This record gives sequence, C-alpha cells and structure tokens, in this order.
Amino acid sequence: MTDRQSSTAGLRSWGQFSVVGGPEFPYIVDSHPPHEAADAILLLLDPQEVALFAPEKVTQSGGRYSVRVPVRDVARFFSRGHTGRWYGEEVGVVVVDDQHVRVAYDRDPRLAKLMGLEGNQYDGFTAVVPVSELTELVEVVTPHGIGDWNGYDPDGTAGTTETEEHP
Repeated sequence: MTDRQSSTAGLRSWGQFSVVGGPEFPYIVDSHPPHEAADAILLLLDPQEVALFAPEKVTQSGGRYSVRVPVRDVARFFSRGHTGRWYGEEVGVVVVDDQHVRVAYDRDPRLAKLMGLEGNQYDGFTAVVPVSELTELVEVVTPHGIGDWNGYDPDGTAGTTETEEHP
C-alpha cells in the first residue's frame, strides 16, 4: 500500500500463532519442567472461542481463557507482524490504538535521533506515531515448522517468510 491510511482497523494481531482445528490462536509453550521439550501448548482464547473446546478442558485465570492441546493436534505454527515506511525508512509496526502505532527501527542511530525516535543502537529505537504517517504497510507472516518453537524443524519450513500488502 502506498497510500496512507487513517485507522489501524483491519490490521490483524501480531505475535506467534498456531492453527488447531481451523481457527488460529495465540499460544504459549506448556513445558513441565521448564526448559525441556514440550509435548503440548496452551492456546490463549478469547471469550467467544471458549465454546470451540470441551468445557472441562478450558481453564480461566486472571480473566484469560486457555486450553492445553497436544502438539500433534497443531496443523501449523506461524508468526505475524507488520512493517511499513516512516520518513522513507522501513520500520516494524505494532498497533497501539485505533489511530496510533508504535514504530520500531534498528539501523542508523543518527538517523533514528533525527526522526525523533527514543532508544539506543543495542535495543533499537521506537516511537508512537499516527498511523496516517506510514506508507507501504505490509503484513509479514513467517511459517514455523511444527517443532520449530523448540528448535526442531521437521518439515523444513522455518524461516520462510510471506508478505501480504495490507489493503
């Protein structure tokens, strides 16, 4: 997209996801004890998604719902993020609210300071800006092998990136 947009509406959530039974869910690895290979993941559910699973399998903690599923039930893992151009430079993009995004930049520290970004050359530079200041907003999807979340990539798809221009 080369035109600017005035709202973040339509930008899908960023992060790591798994596909189980059709829908995609954010997840965390369920490893007991920690640092050992996990055989299950915890799907993080929105309230309307709870009905997709047997009620006795769903847990609630701190207002969040989750369900433990075996890794063998996962059709695919992937991560999703967004990039765009701000002041002509490629930046990472995370939605803050309906009108604003956080841009992340990790290249030239002098240019970052000129653009008004805060941070440093080691941790990167960020700023919250109106989404209308961005051009070329693109969704980036990176597939991960079924076991890639713990360093194993049996189907060889880890690191293959797909991009989709945001309408």
